[in-house]
Amino acid sequence: MWSLGGGFEAMTPSRYKWIVVIIAMFTTFIMIDLGMVAVALARITKHFDVSLSHTQWIITGYSLATGMALPSAGYLADRFGMKRVLLAACAIYSIFAAASGVAQNLDLLITFRILQGIGNGIITPLTLVLVFRIVPDEERGKFWGIVWGPSMVVIAMSTFFGGVLTEHVSWRALFYVDVLIGVVPFFLALVFLREQKFPARETFDLPGLAFAAAGFGLLLYALSKAPTDGWGDPLIITTLLGSLASLIIFVTVALRTRYPIVDLRLFVQRAFVTNNAVIWVSAIGVVGASFLAPLFMQQLQGRGPMETGAILVPGGFAIGISFAFGGWLYDRWGARYPTAAGALVLAIGCALFATWEVGTNWWPLTWMYFVQGIGLGLVSVPGVAAVQEVIARDMARANALFQSTRVVASSLAVALLTTWLVERTPVLMDRGQRGLEPGSTAYFVAARDAGVFTFHEAFLIMATVSFLCIFVALILRSGRPPKLEAGSAPAAEP
Repeated sequence: MWSLGGGFEAMTPSRYKWIVVIIAMFTTFIMIDLGMVAVALARITKHFDVSLSHTQWIITGYSLATGMALPSAGYLADRFGMKRVLLAACAIYSIFAAASGVAQNLDLLITFRILQGIGNGIITPLTLVLVFRIVPDEERGKFWGIVWGPSMVVIAMSTFFGGVLTEHVSWRALFYVDVLIGVVPFFLALVFLREQKFPARETFDLPGLAFAAAGFGLLLYALSKAPTDGWGDPLIITTLLGSLASLIIFVTVALRTRYPIVDLRLFVQRAFVTNNAVIWVSAIGVVGASFLAPLFMQQLQGRGPMETGAILVPGGFAIGISFAFGGWLYDRWGARYPTAAGALVLAIGCALFATWEVGTNWWPLTWMYFVQGIGLGLVSVPGVAAVQEVIARDMARANALFQSTRVVASSLAVALLTTWLVERTPVLMDRGQRGLEPGSTAYFVAARDAGVFTFHEAFLIMATVSFLCIFVALILRSGRPPKLEAGSAPAAEP
């Protein structure tokens, strides 16, 4: 019997389990957003005739909003019901994706992207919890493969797909794809998903969320504006002081609140800190490559978005391969040595980027990005798995803290690399063009070389920080991950 509110009224547990897994699979396609948008960033910058420090907020604002929304997902689901909240989050994601597609200026586009990111930050943890609650322990490996397998293929192709749309349709079409990504799971959940509602166990820490968002938001704003306005600008100084004050209040509130939005007390656990540190330190190499590589190919090599996306596709498949291999290594050896090896490969991949020149053809670009993709997966999977082992006893708050800080670290990495590019390029151009006649061939070559050298410096920064991640990884616990006794698996919550 068909029921719009609950799917098939007589649906068997086995069939319902598959429905939940399929809904979760479709929600993981949300991850293709950043790959598509990264390829289109240069085109969007040109369209609005602004600097990269402004357009990077299309990615940074989205990521920061995602991180800030993550901790609230669990409370909202317990308070209003998981199905209702998931439907609302999918609707928010789709509505503001559509609004991004029609935005007529950059400020509106960034605002809509931030609101879209809030939807993403709620969708992601809820769908993970749906699978944990419906799938038995002994079948989770199989069903996680079903959930993530198709999405890894789609994610691998996201840069090429985004490039095709940007070059042959419009960069606005990328956001219309996002609408579809939100609408499909919305209707699947509306028709088939059963409501799950649990008594709210705590009050919502609204002050903590507000001060955290203000602190990190002001910090990222200052980092994006300082290269053009100057670090001594009164607004920049005021913004940095406001950020510092907000973060101090956030920490104070978190330590004094019984149920904080993120539990900073977890930082007293050495294992939690060290496992998180790997993810934070590696963020600049992981995020930097997907952000800077497309810009280099388009801004300096003059490649189109479609060609750029095609070059990056093998790197996407490398990530998928290394995700599977990284999980096997973690099950066999634990986190320490696989993560250290991954950090080394990541550092080598980033260092290879510093050999790129204007005339470098597609093959070296492809295989170097492939190497970096292998390193990314090897760092990410053991590192994340190790964190999950540590937080198993306090899944809700610990996972919220881990996911939020991971996203914030990624946002900061993008902002810092953008700051470096915007601030260093004019300095190197001024040095290279001294004594040259404006408008001459040598004058333009000097400008181009300054841009190339600035990217090389940024790639080397990524490589250096990724190399330092090796030493952080070596202080992780070694050996195989602990096995939970039968019946002792922790309840998974957002």
